[in-house]
Amino acid sequence: MLVKAMNVTLNYGKSISPVLSGLHLKVSSGSVLPILGGNGTGKTTLLKALSGLLRPRTGSIMIGESDLYKSRKIALMHLSSSLYSERSFYYRLSALENLRYFLSLRGIYGIKASEAINLALERFDLQTLADTPFMHLSLGQRKKLGLARAFAAPVGLYILDEPTANLDTKACDLVYRAIAEASANGCSILFSTHNVADLATSTGDVIYLKGGAAMRVPLETRDSVTARKRLRITGSLDPELIVSIPEVSTVISPSEVEVDIPVGKSLGSVLLALERIGIEVNEVIDGGDE
Repeated sequence: MLVKAMNVTLNYGKSISPVLSGLHLKVSSGSVLPILGGNGTGKTTLLKALSGLLRPRTGSIMIGESDLYKSRKIALMHLSSSLYSERSFYYRLSALENLRYFLSLRGIYGIKASEAINLALERFDLQTLADTPFMHLSLGQRKKLGLARAFAAPVGLYILDEPTANLDTKACDLVYRAIAEASANGCSILFSTHNVADLATSTGDVIYLKGGAAMRVPLETRDSVTARKRLRITGSLDPELIVSIPEVSTVISPSEVEVDIPVGKSLGSVLLALERIGIEVNEVIDGGDE
């Protein structure tokens, strides 16, 4: 087991209510696990805890055979993260200089570092920006550089916070390819998301956070979409609940949503899922097969 979080409880400051409460999570090698949940449910907090940036009040986190807080240095060598692209780079250094510096912190220098940097820049289509100071990069380019830095490290676990946020379609495809290649090489990837399309990278399950706990939910990988439907509904569109149904691609209005029905799944299963969260479907409108 690559990651094992046991009974993790984490509070911010003197807050009585924990953000994470008795959370249990196991991640095996080669897994790609999207983390879902509404705003404020603890997605980023969980990723910070797994990255060693926040220490839980109770519980333990194992990365491989190492306790993340008792054998911190060893454990951190097994993971790489992309959490704050905006604030975690040196603004006056170029993209290449930043990558060289962060690899040096891992003890990677010389030819080995140059090869890793060139591959990372190519992977995220940043070759022409290698000599550009970080301060002159756009928001999307900074996001891609954060991902390039994460994937430049030869580790077994990648932790990513909303990796496709602020990225165009072409850049999202680069992220999906990087995730797929890492998984094929036996690495594990944990990432938070609000983007339905990101779920196609899952190796079978998603993690759904609610009430401070992590619920593992089976999810059929979406290789393609067979149909798009528009549903007229009655009921409360609670964002925390609606995000648990990955087929809901767009909330058009309080009374209308659009769903993508993936291969191997039926419209009926989606309707049942909506029913379970208190939403009644009044009408199904054909949105056009794809």
